[in-house]
Amino acid sequence: MYVDAACAGDPGACGIGVFLKHPSGEVERISKRITSTHIHAAEFVALKEGIAFAHAKGYREGRFFYRFPTCGPIREYW
Repeated sequence: MYVDAACAGDPGACGIGVFLKHPSGEVERISKRITSTHIHAAEFVALKEGIAFAHAKGYREGRFFYRFPTCGPIREYW
């Protein structure tokens, strides 16, 4: 699962994207607008939405990938 977010300003209007790729090669994706927030918060929303989306599709294990700028806050949180 790959997740990402983008904001027009920080804080600003944001959108998220989730890309799921099953080992069989099947691909599923979603994108949507979310409430105006800071970019790091939007990245966490993308992860939360991605996990919920994957769970609803029947996935029970897997890996997720982030783009580089959010790794620091995630390491600190975990």
